[in-house]
This record gives sequence, structure tokens and C-alpha cells, in this order.
Amino acid sequence: SEKANKLIAELDIKSGIGLIEKKRQGLGKPNRIYVKDFMSIFNNMELKNQEFEKQNSRSSIIEIQEI
Repeated sequence: SEKANKLIAELDIKSGIGLIEKKRQGLGKPNRIYVKDFMSIFNNMELKNQEFEKQNSRSSIIEIQEI
């Protein structure tokens, strides 16, 4: 039970990597667990990496200009 709770927390959107989302129903009813599409999360991470690479695409070589 403890291990399962840790795994769910690791996958949760609030405290983990965001592969599942828990919705509280209340009134003694169990929480609903929605499974997210992991490919969309992966694609979002790829887009962020591409944007980061575009921002850092300048050459880091410094050349001395002759006067």
C-alpha cells in the first residue's frame, strides 16, 4: 500500500511528472484517476528543448576584430 502510494505520487500531476491526474469526488467516494497521454508530455518537452536550443544557437566563439 505504501509503495503504491509512492508510485502514484510520482506519476501525479501535482507532485510528480504529470502522467496521471487525480480528481476528488468527496462524500466518501473514491478519487478518480485520469491517465494522461504520455506522448503529449514527451512532445511538449521536445518543443521546450527546441525553443531553448533556438535561444542558445548563437556562436560561442569570440573573435578579435582588427582595427
